[in-house]
Amino acid sequence: MACLIYMILAILLFILDRRVHGYYLLSVGIGAVLSSASSLLGFPLSLQLATLLVGAAVSIVLIRPVLVKTGRASRGYVRSLIGRTAELTDPIDRTGFGHVRIDGVRWSAVSLSGEEIGRGTPVIIREISGATLYVEKNSEYPKA
Repeated sequence: MACLIYMILAILLFILDRRVHGYYLLSVGIGAVLSSASSLLGFPLSLQLATLLVGAAVSIVLIRPVLVKTGRASRGYVRSLIGRTAELTDPIDRTGFGHVRIDGVRWSAVSLSGEEIGRGTPVIIREISGATLYVEKNSEYPKA
């Protein structure tokens, strides 16, 4: 049973990692896969949890840097987004959060001015913090 729980956790983390950039969730998912294997081998729960933690830590140290260097999450790519125009796929509403899609990647977006911005509105990316883009309306391209 524990094996199944670890595998479900790993799958969920792999899916979430596609939405949250940085590869940390992927690393924990790798640890969950290793814990699933230790569960199948009959190891006690304490050793399964230790396998999860050690597997995640090792993959953060060894695998994540390779993925960051070769993947879309590279710093140069992320910095290149500043000043680009994107279109909101989900509106920035009263919660303050929405989403944009740029180069096929969905990013969280926050309005710099704090105003609500509707879906489909062109925005300019002004700042980036982690996986969040801080945007403002692009006045050159008003929404029709």
